[in-house]
Amino acid sequence: MRFFAITAIICVIGLADVSADEAIDGNSRACAGLKYFSERQVSVAMPMLLQSINEVQNDFVALEYIGAAYTMAARRLANRKRKNREHHKKLVKQEKNALQQACFYFRKAIAAYDYRHETDGDHSTTVRENIDPLNYPQIEYANDHRQVLRSYGDALRWLGRKKESRSVFERGVYLKLWKTTTCRPINPLPVVEFAKIDSAQNVERNHNAYFLNNKLFSYILDPIQKKILPALKEFFSVKAVQRNESLYLRESFYSSTFPWRPDSGGLARGGGWYSMVFSRDGIPNDEVLRYFPKLKEVFSENWLETHPSLIVKSGQIKLSLMTNGTHIRPHAGPSNSRLRMHCALIVPNNYAKETKNRGLFLRVGNQKKKWEIDQCFIFDESCEHEVKLPKSMDMPRLVLIVDFANILLETRDGYINNGINMKYLKKAKSQLARDRIIQTLDNEYYNFHENLKRNARQGIENSYQADML
Repeated sequence: MRFFAITAIICVIGLADVSADEAIDGNSRACAGLKYFSERQVSVAMPMLLQSINEVQNDFVALEYIGAAYTMAARRLANRKRKNREHHKKLVKQEKNALQQACFYFRKAIAAYDYRHETDGDHSTTVRENIDPLNYPQIEYANDHRQVLRSYGDALRWLGRKKESRSVFERGVYLKLWKTTTCRPINPLPVVEFAKIDSAQNVERNHNAYFLNNKLFSYILDPIQKKILPALKEFFSVKAVQRNESLYLRESFYSSTFPWRPDSGGLARGGGWYSMVFSRDGIPNDEVLRYFPKLKEVFSENWLETHPSLIVKSGQIKLSLMTNGTHIRPHAGPSNSRLRMHCALIVPNNYAKETKNRGLFLRVGNQKKKWEIDQCFIFDESCEHEVKLPKSMDMPRLVLIVDFANILLETRDGYINNGINMKYLKKAKSQLARDRIIQTLDNEYYNFHENLKRNARQGIENSYQADML
């Protein structure tokens, strides 16, 4: 399915593929379309959904799926390679149109959602508890309302409609789906409240401590800085780039010299964003590691089992490379079951500071943190973050990204069961190996939270928060 032509597809494909019993009424038609959509047959689903919303009043589920389809189309367009300037302009225009269509249908979906839920009370319950599936069978396909608000708000923000975007995220706070408009995980897990670990006068400020204090995370920082970074620096450093400057300025370098992969999430505009994944969900990626013998040796020594917080569910250890002019648009990660670390390997210093809003830093919420060579920082990836790099950079920006289980989760069981890839544990070589991993996680969690309590008792300010710009 080529989503960039989704409008044309909607017009061309009719209901010929729908059997008679699937099209008895609007609800049946909608359910058939939703089923096809869930099976990734979007080109079949869209005509059915577009027809059904004219037959069923306030069908918020069908409207949500239509909005999602246009969002998917916009991301596909953002990922397409530009042939020339005219082609670039054409794709940008098509992406904008797709985002506008997504916003149109998401807005209608929210109005329909409110009508069906009569939203003037407590909406912390799930939609399935409020709606009778016999009268509205589409409810079985309903998305989590957080996901809808995330997609709608992001689409508005990417169109430059910042105030409207914020109002969408404020809705999530009003409906008790999130605590803040900045941190927007799909399934929020309870974390230690800042009020419990900091002195009272710092509660309000530290509630927005998006960058965390490195001193608390030595259990994960030390092995990264002692094992992973040295193995990478012989390949990637400012001196290495300067020796091979012509290579790094050629796009072919990012597809031939190493197994770089371009971003496929549709978040990047301008420049270029590439990555190399060393491990995913705690599983080493041998296809990439074979290019780095020393690194492969580290991963083959049961290193991950010695540092099991890296065996994180839906997490990666990877290199992230961005060329000049890259803009990673504002977005929030899907889960707060993990934290993210950035360690800088290459940071250009020869560039013109074109505007006050551009520079070599990561923005998380209303805070900014500079990348500094050989230095690491940690942040909550479920909070909104953004990168804008100057066009005048003389070399790429290269960062090691490390995801690890969120030790700030409120309970030990939450830390292990939600943060760790349990499939990895089940495949451990022996029960003894599994017991060792669990014991290590227990020790990490206990020691970390004892340190937090001790800091709070001593009245140490900012025990949670890192230094900002």
